[in-house]
Amino acid sequence: MELSESKTQGQVISEVHPDALVIGGKRYEQSLYIIDDTVFLWDIQQVEHLKLQQLEPLMMEMPQLILIGVEPFNIEKHRYFMHSDIQPSLLQQGIGCEITSISAACNTWNIVLGEQRKVCLALIRE
Repeated sequence: MELSESKTQGQVISEVHPDALVIGGKRYEQSLYIIDDTVFLWDIQQVEHLKLQQLEPLMMEMPQLILIGVEPFNIEKHRYFMHSDIQPSLLQQGIGCEITSISAACNTWNIVLGEQRKVCLALIRE
């Protein structure tokens, strides 16, 4: 699926495929996170194993929102996706968090970049 681009400050995701993403003209097939203009490879394979300390690089940016995209996405499996200390810690710092499919997270990411909002994106390929 090709995604629309707008003038942004940050890495625009131009394509989302079942097995990969294209970000800034480069293809990625693994879990990653994005802060501003930088893509970081991320050694996370299951959202259920995500710990607060693994989100600290994103939290230090003090974003309004952390988008977490997971593939394959299963609403029943992923609605209780984080350890109990993660959600309260994010909320205490005024950081929202949304978990969804990778394609939906990428679409939202591109939109909020165009709005010049401070957002971080984390994508987990299970």
